Amino acid sequence: GLQSALNAVDSTKKANEQETIDQMANNVNSANSNLNTTPQVRSAVDNMIAVYSSKNKDWYEENYITQIDAKIAEYSIDNDLTKVSVRSKVSDLDNLIMNLNDHLLDADYTELNNTLETINNNYEPYKDQYENYNEVEEIINNINYNYKKSDQDKVDKIVEDLKDAVFNLVKKSADYTEFSKMVSKIPTDYSMYNKSVKSEIEKLLKEIEEFPMDLTITEQYKVDAMVQKIQSVLDLIKNSSSASDETKEVINSDVPMEKTKSRIKKSTSDNNISITKVEEKILKYIKVNNKKVDLSADILSIDVDYAIDKANVNIGLYNPGYTYKVFGGQKLVHGSNLIRIIVTGNGNKYEYLLYVNRKESSTLLKTVKIKNNSIKFISNKYNYVVKIGRNVNKLDLNIIPEDKNAKVKIIGNDDLKNGSVIKIKVSSLDAKDKIYTITVKKEQPLWVTIITITTVTTFVGSMFGIGLYRFKISKTRI
Repeated sequence: GLQSALNAVDSTKKANEQETIDQMANNVNSANSNLNTTPQVRSAVDNMIAVYSSKNKDWYEENYITQIDAKIAEYSIDNDLTKVSVRSKVSDLDNLIMNLNDHLLDADYTELNNTLETINNNYEPYKDQYENYNEVEEIINNINYNYKKSDQDKVDKIVEDLKDAVFNLVKKSADYTEFSKMVSKIPTDYSMYNKSVKSEIEKLLKEIEEFPMDLTITEQYKVDAMVQKIQSVLDLIKNSSSASDETKEVINSDVPMEKTKSRIKKSTSDNNISITKVEEKILKYIKVNNKKVDLSADILSIDVDYAIDKANVNIGLYNPGYTYKVFGGQKLVHGSNLIRIIVTGNGNKYEYLLYVNRKESSTLLKTVKIKNNSIKFISNKYNYVVKIGRNVNKLDLNIIPEDKNAKVKIIGNDDLKNGSVIKIKVSSLDAKDKIYTITVKKEQPLWVTIITITTVTTFVGSMFGIGLYRFKISKTRI
């Protein structure tokens, strides 16, 4: 080895022995070149290989991985690596591994492209039907097509977000404007009409009562058909000999759906009609579903909850000799609804426009049911406590929101323990989020005391017939 070569060096040689001196130098150089690689170098290379082995080889170009594997194999099978061979092999391997990220494959966009194709075919052509299609477009417009295999999770997240956005698309509501106008012309009192007209009115009112108010834009034809039915019955009322002038006037008039100041006085004298603002006190009160309307406001209006679909109007008059008629309120659309109140007396006619505003969205829940459990649910009560068996780890919940477009999210309904709190979050496009809570009271395990009695036989006891007993008391949980 190197030490032997060094020990053999004779420094006393003279110039005339140059050939011997050169041979000693060659022996030292040769021994140095043939030294095995040091443990530190081998350890560094092994660490390099370990880092490479931790990589997902499917992310990289196949031919490049083949080159690295060949270099590793070449290094691994050479047990007598010298300094020179290590220098070249380690350098090559280090360069290959250092440049690994330059040979990353592109991320797989197949599922994303398939999802985009589905959206382009089934949703993009009808995007105007949705309230929130912009959320889908925002995701599409921000797609990064330069991700590599190492970022595949980011591509998968885009797919997930897109599918969620499509799932959460909300179709625009059908247009109930004409429906609302027609309903505002229907008299609430139809007792004066003959049997045939009454029957048609009652049949219409039943259909209106059962008519859904949450139809989408693709179901507009149903709303339009109902408008035609209402118009037909209004024509029947108008042409009836029992129809008053006020009723005919309301049916024939345009309906001002834009909110306007709502007190009009029509005075008739010598066949002339003058229209002025109502100054005298005519109305004592207006109540809608037993809630008073503020009569001092410029515009008469009242708000009702999302779930209220009918306005029962009661009127109080200062002059008991005056009479009134109410038109509309039999069915409320979400948004503004017009109710007309016409008071007649002393040769004058007073018309009042009342706007009933039904909330357009809701974050209240309609029902909450729990399988194998009872809960007295009230939509405006937000906190509940339920008792469950100790082996129950999750509640089987059936939840229905008031607003079918509201989103319901259940939080904490897993691995339930005594005292666990389940949150039900309800959100919509334009209403404040609400959170209902269910606190879990879990049955606690029962401890049972067990007394074990065993007989102990002794020599003395057997002679005299005396038995000894051993008692053991233990507790167990059931």
